Amino acid sequence: MASTTLFKAPWSTSLWLMTGGTCSLLIAIALIGLFTGPRHTWFWLPTMVGLPLVILVATAFFGIRGYEIAGHTLTVQRLGWKSQVELRNLMSAEVVPTAMDGSLRLLGNGGLFAFSGKFRNQTLGSYMAYATNPRNSVVLKFPQKTVVLTPDDPKSFVEAVLSTQAS
Repeated sequence: MASTTLFKAPWSTSLWLMTGGTCSLLIAIALIGLFTGPRHTWFWLPTMVGLPLVILVATAFFGIRGYEIAGHTLTVQRLGWKSQVELRNLMSAEVVPTAMDGSLRLLGNGGLFAFSGKFRNQTLGSYMAYATNPRNSVVLKFPQKTVVLTPDDPKSFVEAVLSTQAS
């Protein structure tokens, strides 16, 4: 049986601030929509109350809670579900605190409970991010893709990932 190694996904100050600010804004919009506005129009409540709350709940499910390495599989733990990355074809793993600098979000979440989805920058090209603290970035390079993760102990994470290649 393969051993399992767990890593937490600590939040950066910027993620705390962006999540707190955005949550406050979405809740404020919902409250304003609930207590003001033209209630007689059919679209008011779904748009001003429902939509902000749906955005808040939906993005919470995409937050990153931690990372698990078991055998040749890396599991990104989310709220109620998991994303998996197969490690068999891993070419390299390294700690790169500046990996996400200058990134453009192509498709995904840029700071509400996580930085996750498809991003691009000059250094890495296109990559998938499962991040909560960009200064803890670990870059995993595969033949057809690049993945960035941000575990609580990047050095130990790289060692754990590389140890899967020996087995």
